Amino acid sequence: MQGSRGAYEIESALAPGGDRVAQYRPVRLDPAPRHTLYFGERRAVASPIGGTTRIGGTMELSGNNSRLDWRRIVAVALASRHCLGRWFDDPDDLVSVIREPWVGRRPFLPDGLPVIDRIPGHDNAFAATGHGMLGVTLGPATGQRLAEYIRTGRRPETLAPFRFDRLRH
Repeated sequence: MQGSRGAYEIESALAPGGDRVAQYRPVRLDPAPRHTLYFGERRAVASPIGGTTRIGGTMELSGNNSRLDWRRIVAVALASRHCLGRWFDDPDDLVSVIREPWVGRRPFLPDGLPVIDRIPGHDNAFAATGHGMLGVTLGPATGQRLAEYIRTGRRPETLAPFRFDRLRH
């Protein structure tokens, strides 16, 4: 990263699989984030990724589709200005600023709980997925418990509710 005063592109505004904007221009985030920032009260997140800043957020329960709704992108971009500053003047500017807008699915499991466990049939593979919109929030605690499991070979009691086998019917 070039330091906190460099120019950074805004890479995307939702999740993978949507249409792309053909042109973009670098914008100055002053300072640009050096680590993931979670704007809980605004329901948005910003992460530095490969010299760009990815801004994401929102969840829409609208069936099984991957429609890109530009109004949602505008809402996330507006929410990010609270912490990232005024990186665009007008929502119409976003078409030339956002390089890769996208939409996608949130990782939810049928019972609403994540899976944090050894992958069945594999001694050296683990999963920590299905946190829904709480991945950033629960990531540190998940990582600590999963690291303990990997290090000791014994599942911590706190991970018992998040076993793979609970999903078998």
